[in-house]
Amino acid sequence: MKHKRITALLLGMVLALSGCTDARDAYGEETVASTASTESSSSQEASKETSEPSTEVQNSTETASSEPDGMVSAGSREDMGLDNTWMKLYAGFIEEEFAEALDAEGPDSVNGWSFGLIYVNDDATPELVISSGYEAAGNIICTVVNNSLDFMNTSRLCFYYSPFMNVLVNSDGNMGYYYDDVYQITEDGCFKQLHHGENADIYDDNGYTGEREYAWDDTKVTKDQYQRLLDNLINPSLRVYWGQGCSYDEMMNYLHGTGPKSYMEAYKQVLENLSLKAALSGRVPEEYRFALIDQENGDPMLLCVCENDFFFCGFTDGLLQVGPKWWYSDSEFVLVYPRIGVVQNNTIMGENGEAYITNYWMTYGSGVYSYVSKEVQRDKDWQPVLDANGDPVFVYKTNGSEVSKEKYQMNAETYDEEFKQQLVPWNAETTYIDYYTMQEMLKMLGY
Repeated sequence: MKHKRITALLLGMVLALSGCTDARDAYGEETVASTASTESSSSQEASKETSEPSTEVQNSTETASSEPDGMVSAGSREDMGLDNTWMKLYAGFIEEEFAEALDAEGPDSVNGWSFGLIYVNDDATPELVISSGYEAAGNIICTVVNNSLDFMNTSRLCFYYSPFMNVLVNSDGNMGYYYDDVYQITEDGCFKQLHHGENADIYDDNGYTGEREYAWDDTKVTKDQYQRLLDNLINPSLRVYWGQGCSYDEMMNYLHGTGPKSYMEAYKQVLENLSLKAALSGRVPEEYRFALIDQENGDPMLLCVCENDFFFCGFTDGLLQVGPKWWYSDSEFVLVYPRIGVVQNNTIMGENGEAYITNYWMTYGSGVYSYVSKEVQRDKDWQPVLDANGDPVFVYKTNGSEVSKEKYQMNAETYDEEFKQQLVPWNAETTYIDYYTMQEMLKMLGY
């Protein structure tokens, strides 16, 4: 019931401020604009059966770069980060529009949400992601252009983008119905929905037929046409998925300029909090070990490991992020690529050898990821489809789009030439990273 009330409240905020209209800013003289327009800019008058709609936004996939797979630093742009008025706007929006509403649900309500910064359009100001962490409420994504703030709600949680390319795709669904809503930030600072794609299971009197139907902006298309339309917007190899942000306190400290001034100070706070939480939960600090994972571009990550689980912490331009907790598993292994700050999870599932590779990294309070997969094709009864030799037929994917086996292999091997280290418990028989006690780590941090 509590989640439903929060969702209704947030939807009320969106409806009350619909249409990117001007309104007096409650936290300054700037103008605040609201949520995205739902109009599609390319409704089709052509045949509903045979024509293939065009995508309004085309990306330059031949020249676009990623560091890695879309990991672009704001520092790579000459004028990034010089104007910080957006920080005031975001802080005001969170404190006076968002957190206050959640506080009505209980003093700890805001602690269930996470906050991160991403770069969607090609300007100096990052976008702010406010994530509920549960599907019913989805995410709020804010942008600031010319001192005007606009925001949109995603439907459910999943969305992807490619930094600075000004395309964001809310790609999600449930129970046999899935959609891809495409957004762009306009020059006057509004979120504008460009396209709506949807695909759904087909049922007859006997149940699921094993087939799906596809539509793009209300025009029926084939599966291949649908994928081409999405791939023309953002090349699958350049897609970045948003996973999780930092805490409310960490984001507010950053926006107000009161956060830690260095990674040493930030990680000292992490260790102190970890020690306190360990004591409250009956665990002892001695169960943990720590390592600094140096990166070529940026401050090192802090790795915190136990016998059964581990997590990373990141620090970017004054913003601390404590990443999600992961558990060791017999069906997967985890690699760290220190130079580029990528954590890679490799999973092999089932007797057919299905493979899933997820690359995760942290930047500006956001944990983002990309993935490739090798999945068994299945029939309507969820049985493996076999070839003439009785071997399973595989479907190869990069960030959700089907690709050739060769393209999958190339993307799966993207970091093969990078130096890597495997993550194992600190008390394993063989370790590949030098782990330190809490006191030793504090000394390494200068305390």
